[in-house]
Amino acid sequence: MVHSDPCVMPVSRRSAVHFLRAQTVEVPKVAAFLRLAADPYKRVAQEGWYVRLWKADMALAQDSLKDTATRQDIATTCTRGQ
Repeated sequence: MVHSDPCVMPVSRRSAVHFLRAQTVEVPKVAAFLRLAADPYKRVAQEGWYVRLWKADMALAQDSLKDTATRQDIATTCTRGQ
C-alpha cells in the first residue's frame, strides 16, 4: 500500500485529465467547466514523481523503504510539494 497506491494514483489522474479535456470537444457548452475540473487532477498527476521513485519494482521499493532516512526524505519532499 505504501508504494503501489501512490504509484497508481498519478496514472489514474493523468487519465482523468486526458478524458476531461477530450470531452471539451464533445460537449463544448461545458468546456470551461471541464477544463476547470481537470486542473486539480493535473496537479496531483504532476506530483506523482515524488512517490514513483521505484516505478513498478516492488522488491526495490520494499528494500528502500526499510531505511528510515529514505522514508523521512520522501515525507519531507511530499510535504514541501504541497
